[in-house]
Amino acid sequence: MRTLIVGCIPVDNAKNRAYALRMGCGDVPFPPPYKDSVIAQCEDCGGDIHVGPKLQESREVMTRIRQPFRVLCLLCASLDARQGGTAVFPLSGKQAGE
Repeated sequence: MRTLIVGCIPVDNAKNRAYALRMGCGDVPFPPPYKDSVIAQCEDCGGDIHVGPKLQESREVMTRIRQPFRVLCLLCASLDARQGGTAVFPLSGKQAGE
């Protein structure tokens, strides 16, 4: 079974800004998190990420059905996508902050 990559909004903090700068993306804006998000860590860089309610539900379902997945910040997910074979699926029609 193929491992799904789940990209999450990075927390706007010094550690994540420094990582983005090292990766050549220092000027990329950090979008606002979804309402009722919780904080988790990116499985690649260890930076703080926002996990919205819809993704929390999806994580529970993927765990229950034993679907392999990795939760990454948007920067790490983008870098992973450069290797090819990555598909992006929206989990909801919500806009940031909703």
